[in-house]
Amino acid sequence: MFTGIVQNIGSVVKIVRNKELLQITIRSGLFSGLVKTGDSIALNGVCLTVTSSAGSKSRRCGMPAPTRRRRGEEKEKYYLTPKNLVSFDVMPETIRRTTLGKLKVKDKVNIEPSLRVGETLSGHFVQGHIDTVGVISEINKKGADYLMRIQVPSPAPLIEKGSVAVDGVSLTVIDIKYNTFSVELIPFTLMHTTLGTKKVSDSVNIEFDIIGKWVKKLLSGKETARYSDDGF
Repeated sequence: MFTGIVQNIGSVVKIVRNKELLQITIRSGLFSGLVKTGDSIALNGVCLTVTSSAGSKSRRCGMPAPTRRRRGEEKEKYYLTPKNLVSFDVMPETIRRTTLGKLKVKDKVNIEPSLRVGETLSGHFVQGHIDTVGVISEINKKGADYLMRIQVPSPAPLIEKGSVAVDGVSLTVIDIKYNTFSVELIPFTLMHTTLGTKKVSDSVNIEFDIIGKWVKKLLSGKETARYSDDGF
């Protein structure tokens, strides 16, 4: 569980494709000694599991680790992960339903560790389960702020002044027009998340408010309420 309050911007340092699996390595000062294998981290709003972290052994990234072997025994190549590097495995379903499959080396990503019991809930409840990929259709300056309009495949379970997560950032919905909605970005959000670098036609991960999705499911009377190009 997350809150949509981004704590750091990380950089993609390595991407490895292994058949259908995608292995992404991220550099961030947030990882130094604070993240361990098995932890949940949200990258651009997508909940992922840490597969290698500071000091852990990996065959995929980091610096060669000293090993001992007997004579005639083949040496296994393990690597120690530096403190500020963390790796994640991205499954085919996640690649298909999010923008992570389009990431490139040097790209920036929003990072949020999972919520701990007793911590302040500053945003809204975010699961890290992306509903759809939206496309930015407009960006307009409004004083020091920016209004961003995002298009989704079909009408979404949103209400004005309700919450939505855009690339993992908790934002308030300003208005809704059929299959588009707008959000306002204050200077702090522009500076401390990747949304400040976005342009018109860029794709972003969208997670609708979990409460709104449950209400939609209950009112629809359907057994499932999964968002698709046809809506829920």
